[in-house]
Formats: sequence, C-alpha cells, structure tokens
Amino acid sequence: MSCNSTNWQAQSAFSDLITIVKLVAIEMDNIEEAIALETRGTKEYQKLSVRKERLEEIYDRTSDLAEIVNVPENDHEECDDDDCNC
Repeated sequence: MSCNSTNWQAQSAFSDLITIVKLVAIEMDNIEEAIALETRGTKEYQKLSVRKERLEEIYDRTSDLAEIVNVPENDHEECDDDDCNC
C-alpha cells in the first residue's frame, strides 16, 4: 500500500477480492479440464457442470464487488519517494 493510505480498508478489500477471483478462475479451469475428460450424461458430468455454474456465479459476483471497491487509490503506482510525495 501507499504511504499513510487514507483508504486502507478499501485497498485491502480490493486486494482480497482480486485474490479470490484469481483462485476461483484456477478452480474453474480445473473443472473445465475434468468436464472434458468425463463422459457426457453421467452423474459425475452433471455434478461437475453444476459446480462449474456455481463457480461462474461466484466469479461474476466477486468481480462485480471488486469493481465497486476499486477506488482510485487502488490504481496507484508504487512510490519510491521517502517522503511519500508521489
């Protein structure tokens, strides 16, 4: 975070939400691979398909939350200035 950030809670929430989005995306990729290997019409295929739909919903909602929390302070460049006058 930047020096003496006045919006540290929003920055922290944004960072956490982006991390969650990335983790869900990885799991979505894993589910896609598992679905590709499964025979269509089986119970396992159906379970994986439902799981994929749920993960997509989580991904979409978490992404939306991240956009709402993404205040301008989150879009800063790192400051190397010792006085924090970036």
